[in-house]
Formats: sequence, C-alpha cells, structure tokens
Amino acid sequence: MSRAFKTWLPSRLTRRDTCRLIMAIFVKFEVILREGSKSEPANCSHRISPRMGKMKKVVFAAVVSAVAMFGSVDMAFANRPTQIVVQERVSSRGPQSFQAFCAFNPRECQPGGESKIALDDGVLRLLTRVNARVNRAIRPKLDNPLIQVWRVNPSAGDCKSYVVSKRHELIRAGLPPSALRIAYVKTRDGEGHAVLVVKTHDGDLTLDNLTGEIKHFRQTGYRVVGMSGADPRRWG
Repeated sequence: MSRAFKTWLPSRLTRRDTCRLIMAIFVKFEVILREGSKSEPANCSHRISPRMGKMKKVVFAAVVSAVAMFGSVDMAFANRPTQIVVQERVSSRGPQSFQAFCAFNPRECQPGGESKIALDDGVLRLLTRVNARVNRAIRPKLDNPLIQVWRVNPSAGDCKSYVVSKRHELIRAGLPPSALRIAYVKTRDGEGHAVLVVKTHDGDLTLDNLTGEIKHFRQTGYRVVGMSGADPRRWG
C-alpha cells in the first residue's frame, strides 16, 4: 500500500462504523448504478438487466473486500477537506443515507405521541438549551460528498448529525417523537442544509446549527426540499 494512500486512510474504526461505512458506500453506488441504468434500452420491465445486475454484484463485492482489507478505515472519509455541499434526492422514505441510518439505528427512527405540542415557556427553554448544547458539542465538519453520514452526538459532523442529535436529546427530555421533524432545505444562497423542525400549535419552530436562536420556520428563509412526517421513515 502506498504511503499516500495510508495517509489518506484514517486510523480507527469501530465495528458499528464499519457497518455504516459499507451501507453508505453501497447506497451511493446504488444511486450511481440506477442512474447508469437509464442508458439501458427502454422497455416496460422493471427487472434489472443482466449487465446492471452483474455490475451491482461486482460493486458490492469490491466494497466488502475493501473494508475487510482496510479494517482501520474510519467513517472519517468525511475528514478529507471539501468545499462541496451535496444534497441527496429525497424519496418518500427520505434521503438514502437517512434510510441507512434508520436501518442501523431503528430506535432513532420511531414515531410516537402527539404530532404537535403546546408551546409554553418551559418548552421554549428546553428547545433553546438543547439547540445550544448540541451546537457547542459537535465540531462542524462536512461529510465527504460521496458518503453522507447521520450520527447521534458525534464529536464532529455536519448539519445532518446536528439534527438527529437534537431530536435524540429532545425525545430523552420527554417531547413526543412525532412532533420532531427532519427537514432537508435550501438556504437563501441555494446551499443544501438540514434542520430540526418542532411542530407546535403555535407554528413550526426551527433548531439550526447555524444559529442559537429558535425561529419560526417561515422566518428562516429556507425552502423545503423534503421533510419527515409524524413517522420519520415517511417523507413528503
């Protein structure tokens, strides 16, 4: 293995993160292969062509072999510096990377309780406290464009990890999961971003890693690309 390649690889990897890495890479290649299948001759069948099926098997085998060979690979593909913000397509089940997160963290993706909550001073203080605490605890670091990762309470991560960490902490504090929505948005500058939206009877409030202020969503200037429903595994 070349010295340059060793330098590129991070040093440590837990078994849990290994599984996440495999899933994240395979999900990304699924997208690439699906896009590639558009060049196949058009027909009415939904079956995968033999050529594309073979490609998928080859890609999956390569991913598994690579991780087996480089057991020290960390999720910190995201450690590589990048200025690119990539926002995935959002299906009815959410972004594919979020689907992978739910597959490995099913307890983080459960619905429950009321879909809207009453807003009072106590709730507003809780939202402000959790938003500030998570914003301080996680060091901002963009994921690698090829591997989008959602993690709860990591030491470093991008907006997606801030969102699921805040949701996790608010559920622990007693708020109903179904009132806590994950929103994929575009900023005023057209950049991809993710925020946590809290549904209340007095409007939707936003917890954002870019600010410590709790704002009504309509005041953020964000445009919704996709948002989870009362069941976080269902998006609209």
